[in-house]
Amino acid sequence: MAYTLFSDIPNFSAAAVNAAAAFIGREFYNDDILTSPVVVRSARFDALAQAGSADISVPFLNPLDAAIEENTANLDPSVLAEIHGITGGSQKAKLNYKDQVFGSDRITSTLRGIDVMPQIASRVERYWIERRKKHVTTILSALAVTAGSAYTVDGGTEVASYDLMIDGKALFGDASEKAVAVVMHSTQKTFLEKAQLGYLPPAATNTLFGTIHGMTIIVSDNMPVGLVAILGAECFSYGEADLGDKALRYGADERAGDGWGADYLVTRKQFILHPQGFEFDGAVTTGLASPSLDDMKNGNDWKLLTGINPKQVPFRFVKVASTKTVTP
Repeated sequence: MAYTLFSDIPNFSAAAVNAAAAFIGREFYNDDILTSPVVVRSARFDALAQAGSADISVPFLNPLDAAIEENTANLDPSVLAEIHGITGGSQKAKLNYKDQVFGSDRITSTLRGIDVMPQIASRVERYWIERRKKHVTTILSALAVTAGSAYTVDGGTEVASYDLMIDGKALFGDASEKAVAVVMHSTQKTFLEKAQLGYLPPAATNTLFGTIHGMTIIVSDNMPVGLVAILGAECFSYGEADLGDKALRYGADERAGDGWGADYLVTRKQFILHPQGFEFDGAVTTGLASPSLDDMKNGNDWKLLTGINPKQVPFRFVKVASTKTVTP
């Protein structure tokens, strides 16, 4: 365990603590990928997370088969209409059991003039938000490997452009208007802004969002520079278990610092984050209760559901160049 040490913290006076709090309060975070309609938490998935199983089966029903021609009324009452059923299936998902431990030795708080543990505790929820965003973009990167050419536009040496975004959106076919968001690295958004093609200033109601061809632009530097994801609404389902007092526990080691002592907290999350239309079919690292992020980022460990209409899969991808080629 690596405690917060004396060398990690500058010296604080009471005034300096207040000034630091004000400064830290100005930190900028971009949570668009979680606050947009892309990731949706529901009571159903909360219940699945609460169940506490390593493997979760998420059942679904398909739409009625519109390829079946409707009947035309017959004048002969003895002619009986054929009965058709509905099909369904299930998606295999994994429940995540995650935790982290943060702590500080007490001599640091004494000598530096700041109680470190409350400062750590006040940042725990932000830590989990950042980790959840990392999970989303890691899964997106893996799905881009799994999806294949029917779900992917290969832009070759081109960077993100208005034309490529239209091509990617067009992969939804006549359901293209259901695409609500495009997720990209800030480098690619900069290319779009410089080109001044199809980019609109952010809406007055939300200064963090911009749009392109009717889709919200979500910028995340967790995304690979060479990948853009075009997403339908509610493409990720999220659920979280209520762990009660197990979610946050405090502990101490009175022997640390040769008897001066150290304090720590343990924070835990039990959650499911699942991309609709795919299932995780990979192995979990030996000894772990749930997949690590390294397990999840392997595109070969995900697979498209079989027997569903591609329009039911709310993910499309555009591969782009990481740098812009300048023609002499």
